[in-house]
Amino acid sequence: MNKLAIVFLLFHCLSLWAIPYKVGEIKILTIDSSINPATLNYIDASLKKIDREKSPLIIIQMSTPGGLVTTTKDIITKLNSSEIPYAIWIGPEGSSATSAGAIISSSAHFLYMSEGTNIGAATPVGMGGDVAKDKKSDMRAKAVNDLVALVSSLAKSRNRNADAFSLMISEAKSYDSQEALKQNVIDGLAGSLKDVQKRLNGKSFRLKGVAYELEVPKNLVYEKVEMDLGLSLLNILANPTTAYILFVMGAALLYFEFQAPGGFVAGALGAVFIVLAGIGFQVLPLNLGAFGLILLTFVLFVLEIYITSYGILSIAGVISLIIGSLFLFRTE
Repeated sequence: MNKLAIVFLLFHCLSLWAIPYKVGEIKILTIDSSINPATLNYIDASLKKIDREKSPLIIIQMSTPGGLVTTTKDIITKLNSSEIPYAIWIGPEGSSATSAGAIISSSAHFLYMSEGTNIGAATPVGMGGDVAKDKKSDMRAKAVNDLVALVSSLAKSRNRNADAFSLMISEAKSYDSQEALKQNVIDGLAGSLKDVQKRLNGKSFRLKGVAYELEVPKNLVYEKVEMDLGLSLLNILANPTTAYILFVMGAALLYFEFQAPGGFVAGALGAVFIVLAGIGFQVLPLNLGAFGLILLTFVLFVLEIYITSYGILSIAGVISLIIGSLFLFRTE
């Protein structure tokens, strides 16, 4: 055996050697609503906030009906671009990681489920109907094949059953916790966050191509990272029902303004509702929508000077300013 082969063999052996990763802190993130821009900003802000010098470990407690594919991909990219390992726990009982939740789960370094939970049913659905209805359409094939390739690649990188994850996309397959364990979809069952913490000790994972082994102290106390007020409000607005109601109200007020022009009160309020609906529908980027609300505030204050609205425009301006500021400025 020549020297080059020996060096290569030694390098290969060293790459497989697991480096101890002694966890200094555990942060708990919670996803208990749809996957929307609020979720993405919550994940992004949390990753920036967590102290990397303490060798942190993130556990995401998940229960979601799904959400936007683009937002899902952005969340996966954010999580796997960081230097922090993360586990996903689908729990407590009655929870599910459906659709986008299943796709995100496929990327986790560690994946656990509680009894009485399920994962899967991730066939893409369009805003105007089911993309998967026409199985011969190019749109259906493009959407499905793209997601199948994504989850298969992620599952293989985590040593999970890529075929089982693929069926979640192509056939809308869903697994309960016991079946998910048998199919090697998850790493194990856990009844609580403390149970997850215990099971993670001694687990191996790869991060940026380097092998590590977790060392989780038994007495380590985890800390929950909550959404701030702005993201909590955005999470409500991102609900399709809420966004739709705001859109209908805004459209009705604008229509009334065009039918009886001159008062500007209905039109101004309608503009606020339309901008909020645009943010909720993810038509407007968060920062752009927030900046639009702040600019709209000054317009409303100027109109208040020249129009007798009995304070309605001022109230609308203050609400617009507060919401816009909460969305635009990510501060403690």
